[in-house]
Amino acid sequence: GHESVIYQPGRYHLMVLEPQEPLKVGQERKLTLYYRDGNRHFTNAQVDSLDSQSKQSKSTTPPSHN
Repeated sequence: GHESVIYQPGRYHLMVLEPQEPLKVGQERKLTLYYRDGNRHFTNAQVDSLDSQSKQSKSTTPPSHN
């Protein structure tokens, strides 16, 4: 069956290694995801920095009660 995946800080994410063109934070880029079974998925993604992701995940993490 089909499954939905949500990409968000602290959860699933994509890392782009060796992009053909430099990436700039805030930019939206077209992506093609290739799967082992030969299927492809075309989508858009916003470029984010590791710094902003770590700040955002810290602010959304509930305090632990030990």
